Order: sequence, then structure tokens, then C-alpha cells
Amino acid sequence: MGAECALHFSTGASEREGRNPAANPEVVLTTGDNTLSEGIDVVTEGRAERVTDGDRLNRPAAAWESKYGPEWHFDVQDGTFRHADHVALVFEVSPRTAFGFGKGTTYSQTRRRFSCSARPFALTPVERPRLAVRRRELLPGAWR
Repeated sequence: MGAECALHFSTGASEREGRNPAANPEVVLTTGDNTLSEGIDVVTEGRAERVTDGDRLNRPAAAWESKYGPEWHFDVQDGTFRHADHVALVFEVSPRTAFGFGKGTTYSQTRRRFSCSARPFALTPVERPRLAVRRRELLPGAWR
């Protein structure tokens, strides 16, 4: 899969998000605002693949540090992200379908299907993204 077409998330090896894709790589990523009456929520369905190649890991590491600052600096080592004494696995998700839910005075919904080989696409977090119900970071891209 091309990196420009992928969403990425990181998680600890012992966390549920790190263990689930090994049993079933079909995942749902969610991101949005923690408000009821403003913003947009995005739900993306796709297939997760663990990334261990150092060159492929450098892109999300640089993107997160650029977006969130030096406290989000990760060293790429042994196919993982390292920060202080913490080790994180990185997964790449090929998006298949995304749903957008607008909130405010009028609520809205939309759906988009993707063919990554035909059109590169990446989602970006609106605020703090979540994988399932927990927060995870996604690569910057087309949705702001």
C-alpha cells in the first residue's frame, strides 16, 4: 500500500489495539470532537498491517512530531517507536470506507468509499483521535 493512502496509529504491544489486528486485521478508526453540538466525527473502516520497516516508520514519526511538538518525538528502532523507556507498535490502515458525521445546529452524514490505488487519501485528526473508543493519532492529510 502506498504511504500516501494510509492511516497510521501506534499502541503498546500489550494493549488491546496492539493484539486485536493479529487475530483480525479488519479495524475501525474514529476521530472527532468531544462535544455534542459542534465539529465533525469521522469513522473509517479498513485493514490494519503492522509496520516494521524503518523507512516506513519515519514518516508517521515525523508527522506526529511536526503536528504535536517535541514531546511527541519517537525514535525508530527495531521496527518500533521508542520514547524514553516506552515501546510502541505502529499499524498502517488501508481505508475502505469513511463516514463523516457533522454536528451543530443541523446534523449531517456522508459516506465515502476508497480505492487507494486509484486516488491517494489520508485522514487527519480533528482533535484527539481514537482507535475504537481510545485515542490514537493519524497521519495528517486531506480532512482538516
